[in-house]
Amino acid sequence: MVNLEAHYYLADTGLSLFGKVYSINSTHNNETNQFLGLGYTGLQGNNWWFKPWLASHYVNVNNEFDNLKYSGFNGLALGWTAAYRFNVGSQNFFLGNWNEIEFERNGKYARANHGKTGVNGAVSLGWNATDKISLELAYRYFHNKLGYNNLGDAIVYRVAYSFGS
Repeated sequence: MVNLEAHYYLADTGLSLFGKVYSINSTHNNETNQFLGLGYTGLQGNNWWFKPWLASHYVNVNNEFDNLKYSGFNGLALGWTAAYRFNVGSQNFFLGNWNEIEFERNGKYARANHGKTGVNGAVSLGWNATDKISLELAYRYFHNKLGYNNLGDAIVYRVAYSFGS
């Protein structure tokens, strides 16, 4: 899975042009989701931030399981990313959340994903073990997404290394 997200800040307004692309590829299912819209980056404080966005949604999908091939406009999406950093003793931790609510999906896509609305997101807890290495445990949730009917979930473990200075 590849996930890229960006905000292009519009002066000091807190508003941004928002873009996001993520792609899931497997042997029988390839799906790329693209979002383009407006975000707001002005909700932040000491060790926390919340960045909501509203965007048009485009999808390119080839899912052999659901016999779905579609490329084009797929409705709208409302989403956010949020984080809170905190310390326990001398250790640095963070809580995170990302969420997307897709609505008014294309008819073909909606039939294959069990509804005109879907939810996709995760809640995570991370530990910055060193300046370069972090570990994260995430509870991944989705509803009428990824070809699943109703609710689905997963646990995701992540080890990250920062190449920056």
